[in-house]
Amino acid sequence: MVFENIGDKAAQAANSEQGEQLTDHAFDAAGDHAETAIGNQHDEHIQKMRDGADEAVGTE
Repeated sequence: MVFENIGDKAAQAANSEQGEQLTDHAFDAAGDHAETAIGNQHDEHIQKMRDGADEAVGTE
């Protein structure tokens, strides 16, 4: 099956230097969008969540 090891492959990709850059960019964009969408009322909480997600995914 084509999707047999997709989770492992995604983890390997995210743990590369290029993957780190891509996930950082995605988390930054998502955080910026969330801050704008709710009127910048909870920026500190959004940043904490962004940082937690970044720690869980990638190399840094």
